Amino acid sequence: MRCKSPGSCHDSAAFTTADLGTMLMGNDDPVTVQLIAAGYCIVGDDAYAAGEVMAVPWPGGGGGDRWRDSYNFYQTSCRVHTEQAFGMLVRRWGVFWRPLRVPFLKKPSLIRACFKLHNFCRRYYCSQDDLAPHEEDSARSSEYF
Repeated sequence: MRCKSPGSCHDSAAFTTADLGTMLMGNDDPVTVQLIAAGYCIVGDDAYAAGEVMAVPWPGGGGGDRWRDSYNFYQTSCRVHTEQAFGMLVRRWGVFWRPLRVPFLKKPSLIRACFKLHNFCRRYYCSQDDLAPHEEDSARSSEYF
C-alpha cells in the first residue's frame, strides 16, 4: 500500500515512482536478481510495462493466437485474487463506500488501519456458531475486546 500518489495518477506512474517499483524494474538490484533466478514474477494488468519480474497481458488481447490468448487467460486468472481482496476490503469497511471524508494527511492512517483490521479478521475468523475462548481474545495483540 502506498498513499503518496493521488488517485488520478496512472498506476504505472505510481508504481515506477515507488521504491518497490524502482527496485523491481532495475535488474541490478539483489532482490530482483534473486527473484529472476528463482523464476518468480509479479502479475500486473496492462497498465504496467513488462519486465523481467513483471508479467503483464499480451498487448492487443492476443489477436486470436491460441498461445497468446492462453497466456492472457492464465495471467488474468492469477490477477483476479488481488482484485477480489480489494473487493472484500471495500465491502467489509463502509468507510470506502463513499469518498473518504477525513483530512488528507489522515487518509493513509485510516486506510492502513482498515488493512490491518481486515487482515486480523481474516486471520482469526471463526464461524457464527463458534466463539473464541475468552483467554484467546487477545491472541498476539495487546488489545482486549
